Amino acid sequence: MDDRYAKAILEFAANECEPKGFGKVNDFQLATDEDFNRDYPRTRNEDVRHGWMHLKEIFETAGGYTEGDWKTAGNLDGVRLRNHRVPQRGTSGIQWCGIFATYCWIHGQVPGVRWAFPGVAGPNVKKVWGYNGLSAGDIAVIAADNLNHHFLFVGFRNENHGPSGIIDTINGNSDGQSIKRGPTSRGEVTLGQVVAYYTVVVPLSEKLKSMYG
Repeated sequence: MDDRYAKAILEFAANECEPKGFGKVNDFQLATDEDFNRDYPRTRNEDVRHGWMHLKEIFETAGGYTEGDWKTAGNLDGVRLRNHRVPQRGTSGIQWCGIFATYCWIHGQVPGVRWAFPGVAGPNVKKVWGYNGLSAGDIAVIAADNLNHHFLFVGFRNENHGPSGIIDTINGNSDGQSIKRGPTSRGEVTLGQVVAYYTVVVPLSEKLKSMYG
């Protein structure tokens, strides 16, 4: 990952993890007044997700969702209600870990990126199989619970930088659909568990221009 982006990505993502253990979206905390407005008033019978409007924004910014998409049956409830997901045929619903990681890339000013259902797409995005070359700010992928879990790679948590080294992660769609810095309920993640990652490869001409104008 280009250093110009990595710092901004991780600073933004770390803020998304606040308050610690919950993040700006989660099913643990109760909804607050900020989760309601004139268009979506508080009702007695709905168990509304904490930070659901922020999750809606994540889907719109990184996944390209529009107001028309929210009119499709089940989609709005998938972000708005606790213990719900946006429907996806053949699955229990959309796992939004990769959408969140892409959202952080967008706020880190990575140009032209989007979540492509599945995978990250963009003009300078490269998918690498394995873990060699993984660096801070990259979006890593592990196989977990018969699904692919995407997260932001922050760095190593100890002196071991080999396959058994424990890595530091920032995760969307974590425990209780929260935004959390690892470890999660899945336990510690090692470098060797990473099966692939997405990074940004900036052409040399762009690097030189940024350095020398």
